Amino acid sequence: MADGAKEVTAGSGEVEHKMDNLTFEEAYARLEMIVRQLETGQVTLEESLALFEEGVALTGKCLSLLDRAEARITVLTKSESGIIKEEPYEAMHLPGATAP
Repeated sequence: MADGAKEVTAGSGEVEHKMDNLTFEEAYARLEMIVRQLETGQVTLEESLALFEEGVALTGKCLSLLDRAEARITVLTKSESGIIKEEPYEAMHLPGATAP
C-alpha cells in the first residue's frame, strides 16, 4: 500500500484526538481537501473508505461547532415601549415567537 494510505488510515483514537482540537475553519478546510481527494479517483478503495469515515467525523465536528456558535448568538429586540433587550437566538425560533 502507498505511504499516503498510512496517513489516511491512522487509528481512529488518534484521529478523534486531533479532531477535538480543530477549529471550525480547520475542520472545514480538511473536509474540502478530502472531497478533492475523493473526486480525483486517484485513491484506493481502502483510502477512499478511510477518507469517507474521516469526512463524516469532520462533518459532525463542523455541525457541533456551528450549533455551539448559534447557541451563543443573542438577538437584540426592541419592545413597543422602546426598551432594547437581549434574547437568546433560539428563543426567536420557538413556535409562536415573532421575529424582531
